[in-house]
Amino acid sequence: WQNFVQVSGKSKPKLLSYSILSFNVRGLELRWQEVLLLISSFKFDILVLIETGENKHGGIVVLVKEGIISTRIRCDLPNVCVVDIKGEKDFRLLGVYAPNSKSWSWDDLSLFLSNKCIIYSDFNVDIMQDGQIAESLLKWTDNHYLAPIIPSSATSLRSNRVIDYALVRGLNIDIQIYSGNTSSDHRPVISTIPF
Repeated sequence: WQNFVQVSGKSKPKLLSYSILSFNVRGLELRWQEVLLLISSFKFDILVLIETGENKHGGIVVLVKEGIISTRIRCDLPNVCVVDIKGEKDFRLLGVYAPNSKSWSWDDLSLFLSNKCIIYSDFNVDIMQDGQIAESLLKWTDNHYLAPIIPSSATSLRSNRVIDYALVRGLNIDIQIYSGNTSSDHRPVISTIPF
């Protein structure tokens, strides 16, 4: 991927797109080397790393490459991290882990949505297979003008379902799964936001 173009008269290259990794690592300590290998292979600008559980060992971390202006937005919801990205294209990014037993509802996220936003998550909902649960999520997305951007193949290796994806408003993104080997039971999701 060609991420930069030299701008005449300026020493700093201009970013042409953001490259983003969203990955339910299910044990960051165990898979940190795998994450580093993905970073070196794909040169990601933003990482959304998901750790399962609503406890002191679970959560979300959003890492933004040095040089990209970002601001963390206060959010007290468990397993939700909200970050504003400023640059060639300003947008809000939400990293979410949504277990079936989550202590919050989709409506609780509504406060954090903006005109240009993207939610990366292990939603634990396959929009094509999960009936009533999927309908509830899709109703919320429709009410907030969010479009599901779904990879073309399964992201959960245990259940062969697509449960890791993005919800987007006001942005175009390309999304795919990393089909190489992983020691997690989730496939890494790779996306690009072009300008």
